[in-house]
Amino acid sequence: MTKLTTLILLGASYFCYGQTNQLELTKKNQLSSIGTNLERYNIEYRLVDESIITSDSSVLNTLNLNILDYNRTKSEDVVVFDRNSGLNIIVYSLERIVRIKSEDSPSITK
Repeated sequence: MTKLTTLILLGASYFCYGQTNQLELTKKNQLSSIGTNLERYNIEYRLVDESIITSDSSVLNTLNLNILDYNRTKSEDVVVFDRNSGLNIIVYSLERIVRIKSEDSPSITK
């Protein structure tokens, strides 16, 4: 009975480990195509208070998007507070990014 329980727990831990790696690979694949903070705005994230960038969009260059990528989830948008800039940022989910990118890319039809 102990061996069976051990095998079940070991199998479950391998399954969970594999799921984490798949999420990380998906994040890397989705985020690799766009570079600057301004190019990524409204595709991968946006500010809660958008009035800040209407007068000066250079505030986007102060954001550390690596921290945002770390907090990104697969299916839910997340609000993150950036200590350096003092801004609340909505980090779009991976699913939302895929949807936005697919809407922006031209489709090939015959």
